[in-house]
Amino acid sequence: MDSSSKPDPEAVFDFSPLIRVYKDGHVERLIDTDFVPPSTDPKTGVSSKDVTIIPESNVSARIFLPKLTNPNQKLPLLVYFHGGAFCVSTPFAATYNSLLNALVAEANVVAVSVDYRLAPEHPIPAAYEDSWAALQWVLSHCDSEGPEAWINEHADFERVFLGGVSSGANIAHNLAIVAGDPEYGLNVPLLGIALVHPLFWGSEPIGSEALDPEKKASMDRLWPFLCPSNPDNDDPRVNPVAGDGPGLSGLGCKRVLVCVAEKDEVRDRGWLYYEALGRSGWMGVVEIMETEGKGHGFHLHDLESQEAKDLISRLNDEIQVCYNDTKYPITNNFWQIKNPTANYTPIFMLQLALFILLMRALMIIFKPLRQPRFFSELVAGIIIGPTVLGTVKWVASNVTPFEGGYFLETMSNLGVTFYMFLVGLEMDLAPIRKIGKTALSVAIAGILVPLGVGAGIFLILYKTTTAGDTPPPFIGIFFWSIALSVTSFPDLARMLSDLKLMYTDLGKTALSAAVVSDLSSWFLLVVTISLVNGRSKLYVTIPILVCMTLFWFLIRPMISWVVKQSKEASREGKYSEIHVYFILSAVLLCGYLTELCGAHSMFGAFMFGLMIPSGELGTLIMETVEEFVVGFLLPPSFIVIGTRTNLVHVAQFNPAIVVLVMLLSFSAKIISTLLVCLYFRCPTRDSFALGLLMNTKGVLVLIVLNEGRGMKAFDQPTFTLATLAILVMTVIVGPVIYFTHKSNRNVKQLIYRSNLERSRPEAALRVLTCVHSTKNLSGMINLLHISNATRKSPIVVFAVHLVELAGRNTAMLIFHDKDKTGEYDIGNNATREKAEAEQIMSSFEAFEEDNHAVTVQPLTAVSPYATMHEDVSTFAHDKLANIILIPFHKHPNALGGWVDENLQHREMNQNLLANAPCTVALLVDRGLTSPLYDMESQHSVAGVRECHIAMLFVGGPDYREALAYAWRMAGTPRVTLTVVRFLPGKDVCELLERDDDDDHEDGILTAMYEREKDKQLDDEYINEFRFKTMNDQSVAYIEKIINGGEEIVSTINSAYYSNFDLYIVGRGDGMKSPLTIGLISSFSEYPELGALGETILVSSESGSPASVLVVQQSAPALSGSKKFNNNHSASTPFFNSNTTLST
Repeated sequence: MDSSSKPDPEAVFDFSPLIRVYKDGHVERLIDTDFVPPSTDPKTGVSSKDVTIIPESNVSARIFLPKLTNPNQKLPLLVYFHGGAFCVSTPFAATYNSLLNALVAEANVVAVSVDYRLAPEHPIPAAYEDSWAALQWVLSHCDSEGPEAWINEHADFERVFLGGVSSGANIAHNLAIVAGDPEYGLNVPLLGIALVHPLFWGSEPIGSEALDPEKKASMDRLWPFLCPSNPDNDDPRVNPVAGDGPGLSGLGCKRVLVCVAEKDEVRDRGWLYYEALGRSGWMGVVEIMETEGKGHGFHLHDLESQEAKDLISRLNDEIQVCYNDTKYPITNNFWQIKNPTANYTPIFMLQLALFILLMRALMIIFKPLRQPRFFSELVAGIIIGPTVLGTVKWVASNVTPFEGGYFLETMSNLGVTFYMFLVGLEMDLAPIRKIGKTALSVAIAGILVPLGVGAGIFLILYKTTTAGDTPPPFIGIFFWSIALSVTSFPDLARMLSDLKLMYTDLGKTALSAAVVSDLSSWFLLVVTISLVNGRSKLYVTIPILVCMTLFWFLIRPMISWVVKQSKEASREGKYSEIHVYFILSAVLLCGYLTELCGAHSMFGAFMFGLMIPSGELGTLIMETVEEFVVGFLLPPSFIVIGTRTNLVHVAQFNPAIVVLVMLLSFSAKIISTLLVCLYFRCPTRDSFALGLLMNTKGVLVLIVLNEGRGMKAFDQPTFTLATLAILVMTVIVGPVIYFTHKSNRNVKQLIYRSNLERSRPEAALRVLTCVHSTKNLSGMINLLHISNATRKSPIVVFAVHLVELAGRNTAMLIFHDKDKTGEYDIGNNATREKAEAEQIMSSFEAFEEDNHAVTVQPLTAVSPYATMHEDVSTFAHDKLANIILIPFHKHPNALGGWVDENLQHREMNQNLLANAPCTVALLVDRGLTSPLYDMESQHSVAGVRECHIAMLFVGGPDYREALAYAWRMAGTPRVTLTVVRFLPGKDVCELLERDDDDDHEDGILTAMYEREKDKQLDDEYINEFRFKTMNDQSVAYIEKIINGGEEIVSTINSAYYSNFDLYIVGRGDGMKSPLTIGLISSFSEYPELGALGETILVSSESGSPASVLVVQQSAPALSGSKKFNNNHSASTPFFNSNTTLST
């Protein structure tokens, strides 16, 4: 488009080589004056014909139809606008006729090339008005009832595109802007627009324009000539990036292709448009193509050149990318001929598989750095996106292509909908009424201050980086503010558990405040989305409020009644899969209803989750769908976040602004929390830690960001910056809290390690009883029954319910435990953990009522199994427990065999045995009963059932500890104790002598000394026991000489020794006793039971079932250790909250 030729002196406007206007008003058009009639092109087989669209203004068009292989075939529809600077050319010119023939044949589309009126006879906006009218005329055929048969029969109105070159590209852009306006929008969506060498301009020179002022001045004359009513070169129609433009973010299509040429005068304007559109907040995808060495409209005059062929091929690719209708049939071969990633489902499967692999690998990498799962998921999404893998062409084309984005977003919305349903299902609003003042104040301040800081951050970014096409600031203010105010309750609970801060006052206060923050942020998001959808008109929220009111007061009672009636009508009186699938279908229906009301489907799903009746049904739903939702439906949300995040865009901001945004984002909650804590006179160190913990982010903040991006509150750079801020906050919180508040307890180095052997007889027995589920209740409580609680020597029981921290439902249980002071209030939506916890604690409370010398303090340890032993050890240390009772990881079945329980229970037992600060007793319960009245029992005397206990003594500290516990039990009424001490026979003594001879000389004396020392301690303790129980008729003492482990087995299997209810033995870990030779094989199935314990278990399987109690004494303190000085935050009072550690 060279306008620099010498002007004609008789012309009042000379824009050669395009047009001249003379003084007499004559207009001379210098190009595209050779018109050709419509025909069937012999080279391409494309047919064409002319139609009149508006007879009054002589607006017409030429329609092009490719050679059809199927007479009923539906093809994409391209509405094309010719170039010529708004003042020359026509679709009937030979250049455009040839171009459209080639493009229609290549892309296999129906094309309508519009002949709009030209300036100066018909100045701007005539061209736009004619083109808009032509587009509406074309789309009037969408019901196949329009005046033109070719369009009725062959145009697919689900695949409509606009395209053009030069001024035609300008028209296509402006029509897409109008199409995106709800007041003027089309009834048919536009998939994309192709802008070839678009004619955009502006008053200020950019790029190479400043190097040629003469050419710039010549081009500056064009727009005032075309549009005398608004001669400003910054008119948004010709300069779409101008400050007063209508906003590129409102572009009414899903995809834009911009084609520029290296030697084109308007090349830099095309690049500027591409960059501005990318950062405008528009939700589509924009791409650009540059042809080297060519000028403006080069392809119009040389269609046979390779560059022209490449350009037409790229236009064809754009149409196919926007909507690929080609179905690739599976051939008779094993492999498809075409790439399967051309379809949506294979793309999604590839994305999901790659994300899961990346996420799991990152979890392993970041675990030592104390990073939560959320961080790994977010980083995995960013890696898949354009920041890392998206820079690889093959990945961008096959893993994250544009056409796969819509299916991915659909799955993301579905996942968020079901996730929010689970959030509502698990949530209980009742405990919030009991929250402490400090926690409530922290929560309120942690919402209000970040709201203000978020607003300030957005205004800073708006004033320093945003252009005129950025949406109104208040939309971004809302989403920035909400994102900063979020504190993720489930992620915080898991972090506190990992750091062993769950049961400190710091942890309890953080959890309580997080619940309020979570709910408040959710409410603010609902209001914001409703107002934005309604364009800030409050009345648009009325349908939402009416819908939510009907849900709560009408539908909720109906659901409760229907569910109750259907349960009672079922054969077994239980909920079934029918109930679950009915509820899941209703989730989708509620989401649909809220969409009709103008809100996101997740709001209806959340409300529906709150309405589900409490108890068994909620538990069944959670067990059925939670893993699927979290592991399969939710990951697409992280992938969407990743594809919308490109960290390269952060370079567009001033580094000082980036640092300022990070500091403000991170410090908002810290400052607000510190101010509140200073008012309540809380420790500064813990106050700072609480502020850090309140910065914990999770899935809800991603929902906020995604909704903000979807509503064009963020452009891509700002969205990337917000995501980076969330990433930075997440990466800092965990490690800082770990290094500042990690427990410095080392319970293995305590100078005093509690055990029963050294306890005073009159001292209270402090028992930490661990229970995983109700299956462990009977054996544990019966064991406590026979532990001889008296007023002189009472028993203090710390009943610990062990709960795996596996999801938000267990996190809600934590919150309940922090908030209750006595009664177990299941709340609105009881889950399995809460219902089971109530039953467990009720059983212990009943035990306490039946035994006046027993005090029960219920506790709950919610932690991953890998670190649960640390919580138990901490409890034991804090409560000064003498002994920890833990259940075996298996349970007997009716046939005398075993049923495997969670093998993680076994891992926890083994870890606890290796690290406990006091004695540990592991109970293998095979029906242990306490001495109650039982008329049918074979042990009963006058209706009173007796409990027979056998204590098998081999020797060593563990066996002395086991004897100490058995000795205490002997004082229980109707309990008999038989102590059997196995002594070495002649063969064993000879074996000992040979072993000593085989030992190295330097180890002989040490081994002999240790053995003699242990034997002396054993003899002293046995003698003391015999002396003090010599007159006790319920205690019997037997010594049996044996020569190996086989004789122990035969003794146990004999008639006399096999008739016991409970065997008590020592574990004997690390002790090599010749008495147990033959019991220890190269492979032990249950090493936690010790050699003798495992022998009894195996031997008793064929006979009468007997329970086994395996006791391990705490190891002595390491020499040189100092008395432990606890600097942990739990050691001092923290906040004045009404939350307590116990339930």
